[in-house]
Amino acid sequence: RSTLFPYTTLFRSPEANEHVWVGLLGLVRQSPDAAELARQIAPGTLEWLLGRPERNENVWVALLSLVGQSPGLADVAGQVVPETFEWLRGRPEGNENAWVALLALVRQSPGAAGMARRIVPDMFDWLLGRPESNEHAWVALLGLVRQSPGLGDLAARIAPETYEWLRGRPEGNENAWVALLGLVRQSPGAAELAGRIVPEMFE
Repeated sequence: RSTLFPYTTLFRSPEANEHVWVGLLGLVRQSPDAAELARQIAPGTLEWLLGRPERNENVWVALLSLVGQSPGLADVAGQVVPETFEWLRGRPEGNENAWVALLALVRQSPGAAGMARRIVPDMFDWLLGRPESNEHAWVALLGLVRQSPGLGDLAARIAPETYEWLRGRPEGNENAWVALLGLVRQSPGAAELAGRIVPEMFE
């Protein structure tokens, strides 16, 4: 039977079979023909995920990792990133791991700055409105902004608002603080922003 047999069987099953999907996508990622197999199954897997009522977060993470680690799939990433973003933004759960995987895919993709400019402002607003801390998602977002050339205008807005959000949280969020300070250090107007943040952090 072909390598795609388990995939076609899963695609037709009425059950979610989340762990089987994760195992299959991980197997494809390790295959010598990973890029070609990913090209065949990634669009259908995305369609399947978008049509399921469950969140299937682990399958989303496995799919995003597969696309990000398979050379030559820039066109597939260009489809997967915006549709994943819209799905995540519309879900009631936090899905932190899927957000982190999405930002990792954006960072690895050709045209990363363009993708980041489209999704970072909306994701930032989404994070500000969430009740949970989503520390890893904050770290991924701040890291993406810091590493993306041409996003200085976004950094100028994100850094001070993130600072206010972190200062008002009950958790320590140490990793998010470290990521914020890294962003401030590389941002336009860093001296002015640091001059405000540093004294207040010692209060």
